[in-house]
Amino acid sequence: MGSEVVYCYKCQRRLTATDFQAGAALQVGSLTTCEACADELLGRLTPEQQRAVMKKRAQAMEAAGVAADDETAPSAAPPATHRTSPPPPTQSHGGQRPKPPTALILGAAAVVVAALLLLVLSSGGPSAPPAPAPAPAAVRPPAPPRAPAGTERERPAPRPEAPPPVNVKRELEELEQEVQAASQQQEFRKALDLLERARPRRTDPAWTAAVDARRTALEESIRRYYDWVKAQALEAQRSAISSEVARWRDEVARWGLPSYVGELDKALTAAGKPLPLSETEGAALRQQLGRLPLFVLPDATSRAMTRLKAWGIQPSPLAWDRVVDAGSFTPAACPVVIYAGGESYRLTVKAPDDVPEALIRYVRAGGTLAVFASGPWPFFSDESHVPNAHPMSPLLPIGGSWDAPPAGTTVSFFVTDPRALPHVPSTFRFPPDGDRRWRPIQPGQAKGGIRVTPLLELRDGTGRSLGAGAAWMHAGQGRVLYAWFRLLDLPEGDALFHDLWQAIAAR
Repeated sequence: MGSEVVYCYKCQRRLTATDFQAGAALQVGSLTTCEACADELLGRLTPEQQRAVMKKRAQAMEAAGVAADDETAPSAAPPATHRTSPPPPTQSHGGQRPKPPTALILGAAAVVVAALLLLVLSSGGPSAPPAPAPAPAAVRPPAPPRAPAGTERERPAPRPEAPPPVNVKRELEELEQEVQAASQQQEFRKALDLLERARPRRTDPAWTAAVDARRTALEESIRRYYDWVKAQALEAQRSAISSEVARWRDEVARWGLPSYVGELDKALTAAGKPLPLSETEGAALRQQLGRLPLFVLPDATSRAMTRLKAWGIQPSPLAWDRVVDAGSFTPAACPVVIYAGGESYRLTVKAPDDVPEALIRYVRAGGTLAVFASGPWPFFSDESHVPNAHPMSPLLPIGGSWDAPPAGTTVSFFVTDPRALPHVPSTFRFPPDGDRRWRPIQPGQAKGGIRVTPLLELRDGTGRSLGAGAAWMHAGQGRVLYAWFRLLDLPEGDALFHDLWQAIAAR
């Protein structure tokens, strides 16, 4: 370790080079640990990682001439019963997941702040800062030549610097306590905000230097901790333990630092795998939708309503009579409208086809219509089940296809926009049973200035597109979201439903 000052990641005991040479301290990745705290840190590693650390320790002891069985050596590595991947919360520390090395976040910062406090404020009185110690003789700069006697101009005595206020030391100590408390709870955004708000509180250079040093140390510690968390998440991803990946993503999301969330997601998706849906993301979306006025058209029976109810979301009912009222049915009054009915709907209220005309007018004016139907072709027939899909075709260019895939044909869904569906696998299979009537959006049939953006496409074994199972239709200032009625029945339905609603909320 050379002459570098390091501390135990947990108990903050100072560790010297002699400790490492004697086997009484270990280097585990970016963390250092004393003998007493080694077992807990080693318990987070895989057996292979444990053996590598212990081998490095043995080499250091051998180089220092210390026997491996010396009584100063740390306790043996944990038994090889630990899982190769990071253990879930129920398998460690009495049923709780291992605590991250938050003490690491405090070590470097405490050293810097303590040094500044001792240098600037710990003198106990309002005297000026002490003069620096003399430089060593070998490097001491020569004194400047004195001017001949009588040639020096008389200069006024320098004005003494104003002493720092007596309460600065106390304020710094209080600030440090608040920052440490937030950091220990992994509320890193809060800790950084505390420092950001404290900096302009005083113009004293000693104050701003101390605050800046604390912020720098905290940011460096957060970065080191993030690197450790990312390694755990990538290891869980390689081991195909999606629950562990989601747990680490949740942990980073709780920090309140979006840049780290995006950086971790970028690292996890580098291999082309979908991100596991984390509880933090689900909670954030539910909270966002809870603030968004949602309305639902009559006869809503699709699975989408069950899922929204499970989220605690209850859209307001929207009667057909209000739909045809141009004065009350506007994008401002009803920002998002859900259609969760079947193939039949009420086509006419007061005048022929006034319902589809009102829906088209609403969308073009800037409204959002989300179509999660309970049947294969929404808005296909009137309330008497007489087919008449033409009035809604400007918003939904649906093309009839087959009632079941042709015999011998292999068909699969492919995500065409991974950024819009980050939690959905890049490809997954068509329903193997049940109602398989395929009624996709056909971009080539769009008319009247409608622009189609496919999100999910069905393709055959040759890669030929068979239409879009999920897509955006942009019309005027508004948009329509369509999802084929069986998509929510699939294992990928939860992730797809989340991502589609995330897109709706974002727009």
